[in-house]
Amino acid sequence: MVINLSSVYALVGNPNSGKTTLFNEITGSNQHVGNWPGVTVEKKEGYVKLRGADIRVVDLPGLYSLSPCSAEERVARGFLINGKPDVILNVVDATNLERSMYLTLQLAEMGRPMVVALNMTDMLKKRGLDINVKLLEDRLGVPICSISARQVQGIQKFLEIAHRYPNNKYCDNNEKIYSKPVADAIKKIEEIISNGCKGRGIPKRFAAVRLFDDDDEIGNLLHLDDDEKRSINKIMAEAEARYGEHDIIIAEQKYKYIGRLCKECVKRNGKADAPTGSEKIDRVVTNKYVALPLFLSVMALVFYITFGSIGAWMSESLKNIIYDLIVPGFNNMLVRAGVADWAVSLCCDGIFGGVGSIVAFLPQLLLLFLFLSILEDSGYMARAAFLMDKPLNKSGLSGRSFVPLLMGFGCTVSGVMAARTLNSMRERRMTILLTPFLSCSAKMPVYAMISAAFFPKQMAVMVVASLYAVGLAVGAVAAGILQKTLFKKEHTPFLMELPPYRLPTPKTLWRNMSQRVWDFMVRAGTVLLLASVIIWFMREFDFSLHRLPSGYGKDSILAGIGYLLVPILKPLGIGFWQAAVALVTGLIAKEAIVGTLSILYNPAAGTSISAALQQAFTPVSALSFLVFVLLYSPCLAAFSTMRRELHSTKLALGWWLVQSGMAWTAAFIVYQFGTLAANIIRLI
Repeated sequence: MVINLSSVYALVGNPNSGKTTLFNEITGSNQHVGNWPGVTVEKKEGYVKLRGADIRVVDLPGLYSLSPCSAEERVARGFLINGKPDVILNVVDATNLERSMYLTLQLAEMGRPMVVALNMTDMLKKRGLDINVKLLEDRLGVPICSISARQVQGIQKFLEIAHRYPNNKYCDNNEKIYSKPVADAIKKIEEIISNGCKGRGIPKRFAAVRLFDDDDEIGNLLHLDDDEKRSINKIMAEAEARYGEHDIIIAEQKYKYIGRLCKECVKRNGKADAPTGSEKIDRVVTNKYVALPLFLSVMALVFYITFGSIGAWMSESLKNIIYDLIVPGFNNMLVRAGVADWAVSLCCDGIFGGVGSIVAFLPQLLLLFLFLSILEDSGYMARAAFLMDKPLNKSGLSGRSFVPLLMGFGCTVSGVMAARTLNSMRERRMTILLTPFLSCSAKMPVYAMISAAFFPKQMAVMVVASLYAVGLAVGAVAAGILQKTLFKKEHTPFLMELPPYRLPTPKTLWRNMSQRVWDFMVRAGTVLLLASVIIWFMREFDFSLHRLPSGYGKDSILAGIGYLLVPILKPLGIGFWQAAVALVTGLIAKEAIVGTLSILYNPAAGTSISAALQQAFTPVSALSFLVFVLLYSPCLAAFSTMRRELHSTKLALGWWLVQSGMAWTAAFIVYQFGTLAANIIRLI
C-alpha cells in the first residue's frame, strides 16, 4: 500500500528519546509551531516529501504513557484517537529499552500502522548493550528500524518503511502480554463496547484495555449506558477476585512482559555493569558540595566571555564599522544625490541611529545563545534543574520550573510558553508571573550600552552579573508574595529524568543559534525599525507637526510625552524626558531603549554615544536606570503571551502594575542609598 498525498504521521515518544532531534532532521525548515485548538499546548508540525507524496508530520508532546495526567498527555492521546494518523512513528531510546516499551505497547494496542525507530543505537556499544532487532521485531509484530537521529543515520530507511508499511497485526497477539483470564476479560469488554467504538472511531482494543485500567475519560467518550457499565464492572470484579486491584493488573502484566522481552532481546557485556560516562560525571556535577559552586562558576564564565573583553571587543568592532564606515558613507552618498535634509536625518539619525545601535550588540547575543545551546544540548541544563529544585522549593516551585525560567533569560515569551509543560496549574501560573523578572536577551544591549559608558570593563561585567542576580532575588521576593496571597496550596513533587551527557553537534548548535538570531533580526527589521522611525519623527516635530530646528528637541512631541512621566521618575535619579521616553518605547520592545537613547542623544561628529550619555546620567542614576529596566513590566509581546497563557486579562494586568511598582521601589532604593554612599565617600 502506498500512502496518499494527505497522509499524516504522528511522531510519538518518551521525553529525552531524541524525538525532537528526529523531527528536526525529517522536516528541516518546513516546520510550523502553534497551539492545539482550545489549549495552550505547543503544536509542532512539518512536511516531508517521500516519493512524490507530501507527508505531514505532527510532533506530539513527549509522554511516558497514554494514561493522561497532564494537558500534554491529553493532547497526544486525543490526536491519536481523533486525528486518526495514517502511521505512528514511535521513537524509542535504544539505551533504555525497558522504560520505552510501556508506551510502545500502548500505541500498538491502538491498532494503527506503526513503525518503531530504535534511536541512539550508536551509543549501545558504549553502554555495553546489544539488541537483537529482528527478534524484537518478531515479538512486537511491528517493523523496527535502527537509527541515530543525532548522527543522521538510518532516517531515510525509517521513512521508507513508514511509507510502505501496510498494516499492524500486533493486536492479534495480545495473549503474549496478558494472562489468559485477563485477555479473555479484555475481549469480553471489547464485545460490549464494539458498537460505541465503531460509532466514535475509537480503537476497540485500546478502549477495552483503558476501561479495564479504570480510565474514566474513555468511558465518558463512549457514553456507556447503565447496562454496559454494570457488565464491565462485573468483569473487572471477577478479575479483582483473582488478581487484586484491577487498576494495577494491566500495568503489572505489561511490565512483566517487558521484562521478559528485554531479557530475550537485550544482551549485556561486562561494560553494562560498569558506571557509564554520564554517571561518572554526575558524581561530580551533582555532588552536594561541588554542584552549586560549579554551576555558579560556569555561569560566571559565560557572563565574562559574553560581556567582558571578548564580547565587548566584538560589539565595539561592529559598532565602529557601522558608525565609522557605513553611516558616514551612506550620509555622503545621500547628500551628493541631493536628498532632502529631513530624509538624510531620517535614514542616518533615525534608522541607522536606532536599528544600527541594536544590531551592534549582535555578537554578544550570538555568544550568549551559543553558550546556552551548548549547556542545553550537552545535558547539563537538566542537571541544573535538578540542582535548583531545593532553592525553588522555598519559592513554592520545583526544579521543573527551572527550564521555563531559564528560557526566560533568552526571551520572556519563550519562557512563558515553556511553562505549559508544568503539570500543576498553580506552579504553571506562578512560573509565568515570575519569568519577566529574569533578564531576557533583549535587555542585554541596554546593559551593555550603559555599563560600557560608566564602568571599566571588569566592573561592567560585575555590574551586568549583579543585575541578573538582582532579578533572581526580586523574583524570589515576588514568589513569596504569591505564596502568601494567590497561590497558597502545596506544590507538586519534582520528578525528572536526567538524559545522558552528549557532545553538542555543530548542526544542532547552528540550528538553535540561527533560529534565535533570525528572531532577533526580524524584530530589528520590523518592530524596531518602525519604532525608530516613529521616535525620529516625534523627536523632529512638535505637536503642530512643524519640524524643529536642531537643538530644540525639548519642544518635540517626544519631549511632551516624556515630561508627563518626569515627576514619577525624578526620585529615581532619571527625571529627564529622554530617559522617560526610552522607558516608554521599551514597553514595545526592550531593545528599543537602546535605539531611543541613540536617537535622542545623537552624538556630534568625533564624539561617542558613551560620552553623550555621561552628560545626562551619573553613575548612580545610570545604575538606577538599569535596575528599573531590569524589573519593570515586560514588552508588549510578552504581556500578550502572559495574558493568553494565564487565561486572565485581570491577573496579567494586575501583575503588570505590581511588577512596575516593584521596579520603581528597587530603583528608588538603589538611587537614594547610592547617592548617600557617594556623598559619604566624598566627605571622607
